[in-house]
Amino acid sequence: QERKKQVIILHKRGYTVRQIAEQLHMSTRDVVAILKENEREEKEAREKHKEMKYIGKDTYILLEILNLY
Repeated sequence: QERKKQVIILHKRGYTVRQIAEQLHMSTRDVVAILKENEREEKEAREKHKEMKYIGKDTYILLEILNLY
Protein backbone atom coordinates (compact mmCIF):
# COMPACT_ATOMS: atom_id res chain seq x y z
CA GLN A 1 0.00 0.00 0.00
CA GLU A 2 2.82 2.40 0.92
CA ARG A 3 4.69 1.54 -2.25
CA LYS A 4 1.58 2.25 -4.32
CA LYS A 5 1.40 5.75 -2.82
CA GLN A 6 5.07 6.32 -3.58
CA VAL A 7 4.61 5.25 -7.20
CA ILE A 8 1.69 7.63 -7.67
CA ILE A 9 3.53 10.54 -6.02
CA LEU A 10 6.62 10.06 -8.18
CA HIS A 11 4.49 9.76 -11.31
CA LYS A 12 2.69 13.02 -10.50
CA ARG A 13 6.10 14.67 -10.05
CA GLY A 14 6.93 13.74 -13.63
CA TYR A 15 9.12 10.69 -13.13
CA THR A 16 9.08 8.14 -15.94
CA VAL A 17 8.06 4.55 -15.34
CA ARG A 18 11.67 3.48 -15.61
CA GLN A 19 12.84 6.12 -13.13
CA ILE A 20 10.14 5.09 -10.66
CA ALA A 21 11.11 1.43 -11.00
CA GLU A 22 14.77 2.22 -10.37
CA GLN A 23 14.03 4.54 -7.45
CA LEU A 24 11.73 2.06 -5.67
CA HIS A 25 13.55 -1.11 -6.73
CA MET A 26 10.51 -2.50 -8.57
CA SER A 27 9.90 -3.97 -11.98
CA THR A 28 8.53 -1.65 -14.65
CA ARG A 29 5.67 -4.11 -15.07
CA ASP A 30 4.62 -3.62 -11.43
CA VAL A 31 4.87 0.16 -11.76
CA VAL A 32 2.70 0.16 -14.88
CA ALA A 33 0.14 -2.09 -13.18
CA ILE A 34 -0.10 0.31 -10.23
CA LEU A 35 -0.46 3.34 -12.52
CA LYS A 36 -3.17 1.64 -14.60
CA GLU A 37 -5.07 0.63 -11.46
CA ASN A 38 -4.82 4.20 -10.14
CA GLU A 39 -6.05 5.66 -13.44
CA ARG A 40 -9.00 3.26 -13.46
CA GLU A 41 -9.91 4.22 -9.88
CA GLU A 42 -9.65 7.94 -10.67
CA LYS A 43 -11.80 7.53 -13.78
CA GLU A 44 -14.48 5.67 -11.81
CA ALA A 45 -14.46 8.39 -9.16
CA ARG A 46 -14.82 11.13 -11.80
CA GLU A 47 -17.72 9.30 -13.46
CA LYS A 48 -19.40 8.68 -10.13
CA HIS A 49 -19.03 12.35 -9.23
CA LYS A 50 -20.42 13.42 -12.61
CA GLU A 51 -23.41 11.09 -12.23
CA MET A 52 -23.98 12.39 -8.71
CA LYS A 53 -24.37 15.91 -10.12
CA TYR A 54 -27.06 14.72 -12.53
CA ILE A 55 -29.22 12.81 -10.05
CA GLY A 56 -28.74 15.15 -7.10
CA LYS A 57 -26.73 14.65 -3.97
CA ASP A 58 -29.61 13.58 -1.71
CA THR A 59 -30.89 10.99 -4.19
CA TYR A 60 -27.37 9.68 -4.68
CA ILE A 61 -26.85 9.25 -0.93
CA LEU A 62 -30.16 7.42 -0.65
CA LEU A 63 -29.27 5.07 -3.51
CA GLU A 64 -25.86 4.45 -1.97
CA ILE A 65 -27.43 3.61 1.40
CA LEU A 66 -29.75 1.15 -0.32
CA ASN A 67 -26.76 -0.30 -2.24
CA LEU A 68 -28.43 0.44 -5.55
CA TYR A 69 -25.53 2.48 -6.84
